[in-house]
This record gives sequence, structure tokens and C-alpha cells, in this order.
Amino acid sequence: MGGLFLITFLLAMCSSDVLAAPAEEHVKPDQNYYDAAKLAISRRLAEQGDADAQFRLGEIYSGGNGITQNYTEAIKWYRLAARQGHAEAQFNLGLIFHQGRGVAQDYAEARKWFLLAAQQEVPEAQFNLGIMYDTGQGTTQSDIEAFKWYRRAAEHGNAKAQLNLGLMYVRGRGVLQSYTEALKWFELAAAKEESQAQYNLGVMYENAQGTKQDYAQAFKWYQLSAQQGDVNAQRSLGKLYCYGKGTVQDYVQSAKWNRLAALQGDADAQYNLAVNYSKGEGVEKDDAEAIKWYHLAAQQGNSSAQNNLGECYQEGRGVAKNTVESVKWYKASAKQGEKFGQYNLALAYHQGMGIAEDHAEAAKWYRLAAQQNFSPAQINLALMYVNGEGVKQSYTEAFNWFRKAAENGEADAQFSLGVMYSSGRGTKQSYAEAVKWYRLAARQGYAEAQFNLGYLYQKGLGVAKNSARAFAWNRRAARRGHAEAQYNVAIMYGQGYGVAQDYELAYSWSYLVSQAGNKDAAEYCDELAEKLTPQQIERAKGTSRTLLAN
Repeated sequence: MGGLFLITFLLAMCSSDVLAAPAEEHVKPDQNYYDAAKLAISRRLAEQGDADAQFRLGEIYSGGNGITQNYTEAIKWYRLAARQGHAEAQFNLGLIFHQGRGVAQDYAEARKWFLLAAQQEVPEAQFNLGIMYDTGQGTTQSDIEAFKWYRRAAEHGNAKAQLNLGLMYVRGRGVLQSYTEALKWFELAAAKEESQAQYNLGVMYENAQGTKQDYAQAFKWYQLSAQQGDVNAQRSLGKLYCYGKGTVQDYVQSAKWNRLAALQGDADAQYNLAVNYSKGEGVEKDDAEAIKWYHLAAQQGNSSAQNNLGECYQEGRGVAKNTVESVKWYKASAKQGEKFGQYNLALAYHQGMGIAEDHAEAAKWYRLAAQQNFSPAQINLALMYVNGEGVKQSYTEAFNWFRKAAENGEADAQFSLGVMYSSGRGTKQSYAEAVKWYRLAARQGYAEAQFNLGYLYQKGLGVAKNSARAFAWNRRAARRGHAEAQYNVAIMYGQGYGVAQDYELAYSWSYLVSQAGNKDAAEYCDELAEKLTPQQIERAKGTSRTLLAN
């Protein structure tokens, strides 16, 4: 199978970094407390039990500002303040245990302090508590509890909580799925320039989730997110530029955003950039550069890149031809379920190209691709059943696979289905069904089907006998170079069958066939010559040279 495939992009919500990172300390020590005199005042107040002073001392020791950093001292003073109900001290103490700063990491202890701060409506604590329930850190995992705390933080305006709340609505975790609610929370977070929320808004507008499809809005949000460096948004923006959705089609811009995402290591963007170089879209065509990016994407497991890399090695495009290497990449792609890779691997086994010929293996991989409704694989699998290659011969199985491909609009399969209905192989004989499938293939310009359809009209099999239509279908096949149809057209003109009798045109068609070595056609030319003048014969020979061109 030759050629590259359309650029493909992931349309799902970003699967990585679903949860925003825990918040850092949100209260910073007052610079006025850094001098020794005021530090002494804070310490005296703290020792007298002043919670605010205890908190400030914890901040100073934690930050190491104006004093040697000492987490043991920080924990001591935070704990004293926290036990008096100081919300910020509770929150910061939770962070210290969560991150293991100067103390053994202890998620259970972190959750305890986050919970106390969260109950006092500290949004960062509520958000972090949501993450801990979401991931099961220091507690039993609970979507319901995670949702509850995300919502409380989100209602306080925490952008990361709004983002995660939207994701929970998208996935129906801890709450009934609702794209409308997800859209609402993503919009709130996006307004605060939360890049992942902006990206997710783009996805929802692109896929009509919770709103009507609007590529212009999708483009707007992808662009805002991409400008902040979000790799998913950069890749998606590249796609919209490629297809001109929500913006003017611009391959240069498409390649630019693909490159930015590719440089961040995004495998799908690396694949897309490789296709840009392979096709010369937005960049100068460069097969060597295409190979470079295919390799990077393929090594990360991108199945489309693996397949296309296999094709490049098979054809020697941008790299030295190496069928063994091509099979290696086809296998990698096929094993991931990529239908193109499965089909190409099947061809390699079928033809013994870069690997030992093995028809059983070929049939196996054709079947896997065929089960994904890939028509070329369905046709080849059907042919293997017809010929008993790698499988036990079965016209019934062949018929079933031809039918699947035929229903996908494949002219080859439609013709083959017509033959099976005509002969009664693999199915009950039915000329009416044969006519139906021949006609579908014939309308796609399939000469053999046009010829067979002409025969059925001539004989009145499966359709009312009709000489005019018999002639018309034979003539269509003849113009496409079908030799038997060309000879039939000559006879039909000579006999006036389905068309006004015309010896000169009969001679033209017969002469055309005779030039290919057909003795019957040559004899028929001799027969027709008796009915024509020398001038007509010469004119007919000249006409024969234009029959196929017209």
C-alpha cells in the first residue's frame, strides 16, 4: 500500500496532567519581620501564644529569609499556630508534609492539615484535598469527595479547581456527566488564562460538546492556550490551520504549530510534522526531515508514524531501501492495532517481502485489518478464501468479505460480488443481485462490470432483455480498453444490434481490436471491407485511433 495518510490528530481531552499541581504557599512573610529587632518581637509574641506571630515565624524559617532556613523550626511554629485554628498555618503545614520538606513525606498527615484549612474555606487547601481524594493520596480514593472539594475551591474562584471540576463533569466522575456544566467551569478557568481549560474549551467547541459546533471559537481557545505553550493546543491549532477550519487554511502556520508541539516531544505532532515534510505542505518537501520526525514519533509508539516509516523503508524514500527494516516498523504498528500497519504487514507476508512468505500469517493480519472495516484488507482476505491461500478454501467466507468491502463502495468487491451471485458460489444464485452489484461497480467506471452488465442485458438475465442497454454498457467498457467489449461493439454496429447499423464504425472498432492481434476481429474487418469503399475503410482506420480518446 503506497502513499501517506492524512494527517491525524487526537480529539480527546488531554490525558496527561489531568490534575493541576498542588498549590504553593500562598502567604508570604512580611519583609518588615526580616530585621533582627522585629524578628525578636515576633518571637516574643509567638512564645506568648499569638497565632499570627507563630505563623509568621513558620514562614520566615520555611523561606530562610533573613535567617537560616530551618524546616524543623518552621514545622514547630506552624504546628503551634495550626493547633489554634490558624488556617494558613494549617495549609502550609499540609504542604510541608505533602512535599516532604525537612520531614518524611506523609500524605495522611498532609490530608489532615489540608482538611482543617479547607473547612475554613482556604481555596488552595480545598483544591489540594480534591487532588488527594482524586488520586488516593493519604486516603481512600473517592470521586465523590474529590468532586465535592474541587467544587468548593472552584466556587471560591480557584482556576485549577475549576479546570478539574470541568474534567470531572466531562468524564462523569463523582457526578453525572454533563458537557454543559463542564463548559461552564472551563470558561471560568479559561477567563483566568488557565491554559488547559482554554484547550479543553477548544475541544468542546470543535466537537460540539455542551455547545454547538463552532470552529472559530475552537480556533480562538486553541490559539490562546497554544500561545501559553500548551502542547495539545499547539497540535490542535496546527490541525485547524491544515484544514482551514475556523481560520483561513494556512499550511505554513500549520507546520509552525506542529513544530512547536513536536519540539516539546509530542509524538502526534512529530508525526504531523513528518507528513508536512513528506508532502511539502507549509515547508519545503524534504524526505530526510520527514524520516527524522517519523523516527521520533515512531520511537514513542505512534502507530501511524511506525507504518509510514515502514513505507519509507520499503520504497527507499528519504532513506536507503530496506525491506527488513520496513517489516520491523509494520510489525510495531500492526501490534498496536493500526489497520494500515496490519495491512502492510499482511502484504509483506503474502509477497515474501522483507520476511519469509507465509500465507497463514498474511491471512491473520489481513483479517485484523479487515475487522476494522479496511476495504483493501477485506478484498485480499476474500481472495485468499477463494484461492485457499493460508486458509481453508471457502466461497462462503469469500462472499462475506467481498460483501463488506462492496458495501463500503469498493468497485473491485462489487464486481466480485456480482460474479459470485451470477455463478452461485458462496451464495444462492441470483442474476438480479448480480445486476445490482455489477451496476454499482459499472457506474464507477469498472470495465469488467460494464462488460458483464452488458451481457446480462443482452441475455435478459436478472433484468429485462434490452439490446440498447446491452450496447451502451459494452460501449462504455470498450472505451475503457476492454478488448472483448470492443469486439462486441464492432459486431453490434455491424448487425445493428441495440444501435443503428453502421459498417464504418463496426470496421473502426474491429480494426482497433485486430491491431492487438485478435484474428477474429481481423477476419471481421475483411468481411466488413466488402461493404465499404476504400475511402470509408481509410476513414474508419483513422477513427479507430480516436475511439479511446473520446
